[in-house]
Amino acid sequence: MAKKSFTAKRQTSKAEKVEFNLGNDLINQSVIQLVEKITILDELKKYIRPLRPEEYQILKQDIEKNQGCRDRLTVWVNEHQEYVLIDGHHRFQICTEGRDPKDYLYFDVQEMHFDNIEEVKDWMDELQMGRRNLSKQEVYFIRGRKYNRLKSGRGGDASQQKNTAEYLAEKFNVNARTIKRNGNFAEGIEKLNAELKDLILFGEAPIKTPEIEFIGQYDGAQLDKIIQWAIGGQTVADIKMRLSTQPRPKKVNSSPIDHWKKYMQKSTKEVDQLIKKADQNTMRSLREFYLEQIEKINQHL
Repeated sequence: MAKKSFTAKRQTSKAEKVEFNLGNDLINQSVIQLVEKITILDELKKYIRPLRPEEYQILKQDIEKNQGCRDRLTVWVNEHQEYVLIDGHHRFQICTEGRDPKDYLYFDVQEMHFDNIEEVKDWMDELQMGRRNLSKQEVYFIRGRKYNRLKSGRGGDASQQKNTAEYLAEKFNVNARTIKRNGNFAEGIEKLNAELKDLILFGEAPIKTPEIEFIGQYDGAQLDKIIQWAIGGQTVADIKMRLSTQPRPKKVNSSPIDHWKKYMQKSTKEVDQLIKKADQNTMRSLREFYLEQIEKINQHL
């Protein structure tokens, strides 16, 4: 279980606020040291909830008004003693991005300890599911992502996957089929570009849920076309119909060498049998046969 420990506390009383204002240089140096110590992992970026532009602006205005963050950012102290940021990415960006280090806005951190990164992902999923303003698409995505992660961690065993779906169904008060559909939904979301992904998670979906689930299950060469059809309002039934009428790739004619290789694969056992019981006449016949085949190949070179 994760354990919490905290860095130096930020002042909250009026008297302490005066001390904070008088000690800006010391506070700023502390923030600079934190910034240098914090690591952001690409692997965890997809576990960060995107903000709508207006939400980001409101958050930015609030932080700038208060000259920093009122709530602590959360970091995972990993085995290398790195501060891996796991909550507060938007606040960290607002406090630091495009600013000279001496102008960083104030923030503090709370430390958490986990045994591995999979525990971190579970914690981040639980944190997101606890938010009150999630769209239903975000709920589908987080549940499905969690299912896919747990499922893959069980080695692909069908009975274990069933248990995973049932476990999450009970946890989230839905049925197992819903969890599996959410898994397809999450797979589909991950196949979309970042802009389209955010629109769907915001509930401003140009693609409906069944079509996203279909995209998640699809593993063929027509993915880009399917996404465009879905954006255009095509249903799963429409898409399947269009796929069935797509021209199939033309069969490439085999060369004489390909025929020869195929023949050789088929005739190996027969040749072995002939050699085992071979006499001079048999070996002579084999020699003449292969010389004839080689001559045919030479004619095509």
